[in-house]
Amino acid sequence: MATGGMRSRRSGKRSAAELGIADADPTGMRKYMFLIVLLASCSNNNNNDREQRASDAGAARGGDLVTQAQGNFNGSSDQDDMAKAASIVSTINTGEIAQANLVLSLNVASDVRDLANEIVADHQANETKLQAMMQNASITVMDNPVSTSLRTEAMAGLAKLQSDAQTNLDADYPEMQVMMHQEAFVVVGGLRDLVVNEAFRQFLTDTQNTIQQHRNHAGTVLGSHD
Repeated sequence: MATGGMRSRRSGKRSAAELGIADADPTGMRKYMFLIVLLASCSNNNNNDREQRASDAGAARGGDLVTQAQGNFNGSSDQDDMAKAASIVSTINTGEIAQANLVLSLNVASDVRDLANEIVADHQANETKLQAMMQNASITVMDNPVSTSLRTEAMAGLAKLQSDAQTNLDADYPEMQVMMHQEAFVVVGGLRDLVVNEAFRQFLTDTQNTIQQHRNHAGTVLGSHD
C-alpha cells in the first residue's frame, strides 16, 4: 500500500465536475463504461494478457477516433484544425489529471501512486504549454466530436474508479491507463497528420512521446499486481 500516513479510501465521493470534467453524453458514457467493465471481467492471472487486451482495445478505439477526426477536420481552415486538435489534447490532459487525482486521494500501492503522480505532473505541464501556444497564436480551442467522445470516456473511467473495490484498484487503474494512453497515442499521432503548423506538429510529437512513456509505465505497474 502507499507509504506514509494512511488515508481512508474515500473522504466523500467527488463528482466529475469537482474533478475537472464537464458533463458529457450519458449514452456514450454507458457504452464506454461497458468496455472498461468488460476488460476488468476478462482479467486472469496472466497480466501480460491483460495488458495486451487493454492495449488492443485502446488502439482500436484510437483508430476509430482518428477516422472521426479526419471527417470532422475535412474542409476546415488550418487555424480551425489547430483549434480542434488543441481541444482534443486538452481533453486528454484534463481527463488523465482528474483520474490520477482521484487515485491519489485513495489508498493505493506505492507504484500505483508513483504512476498517478507522474501522469498529473506531465499532463499539467503539457496543458500549460498547450495553452501558452494557443494564446501566442491567438487561437481559441474548438470543441468537436472527438473531444466530446474523449470527455465521455474520461467520465466513464472516473465512475469506474470511484466504484472500484480496494482489492481491484491497484490493477484496474494501470490497466485503464494502458488502454487510455494507447488510445491517446494513436489519436495524437493522427492529429499530427491533420495539422500543418510545424511548431504545433512538434508539440504533438513531444506529447505522443510522453503518452508512450505513461503507457509503458502503466504496463509495468499492471504487471506487478495480480
